[in-house]
Amino acid sequence: MSVPPAVAGAFFSDPVCPLFVECCWGNRQAFFSFAFCLLPFAFCLFTCALLLMKELETKIEINAPAQLVWQILTDFKSYPEWNLFIRKISGEAKTGSKLQVVVQPPGSRAMTFKPLVVQAQPYKELRWLGRLLIPGLFDGEHRFVIEPSGENKVLFTHAEIFNGLLVPMLWKSLDGNTRKGFQQMNQALKKLAESSALPVNSNS
Repeated sequence: MSVPPAVAGAFFSDPVCPLFVECCWGNRQAFFSFAFCLLPFAFCLFTCALLLMKELETKIEINAPAQLVWQILTDFKSYPEWNLFIRKISGEAKTGSKLQVVVQPPGSRAMTFKPLVVQAQPYKELRWLGRLLIPGLFDGEHRFVIEPSGENKVLFTHAEIFNGLLVPMLWKSLDGNTRKGFQQMNQALKKLAESSALPVNSNS
């Protein structure tokens, strides 16, 4: 049985490809049986991907303008003075830049990561992607989102999406100590922003 010219010609310009399509078309029953057998495997991969992905998300309302919250959030040199969760950051809050981040959740030892900034939108969002050793082992996309919720008031979201083989084993600690660390930082940021006498720098 030959392949309709429209089928072979519409998708393949290489002369070798129509021969491959002709073979598959002539053995449609075997081809579709093989494809059907792959469905459980695809379903398992999809399920595993969901099981290996977890998200922590915390929110807090801050009675301060977005510019001021952003200014404090990106003033990495001042982190040791107020931030008990992210103890230190070296680098710049610019898309594409590399950071060195030292994180210490409550009751845990400090850990150092070297993430890549994937989004730095002034007054709105700072997001970076980090990983442990190799991709797929323990990856984390950390994000801070600032959303205006009124006059001189914002909703601050502090969250992270975790992916990788180690996530199920570490999730209890992440959902416990790390979540507490997120909340601890949120409260400290709120307190600092609401009591700050810093002039708002519109160029930051």
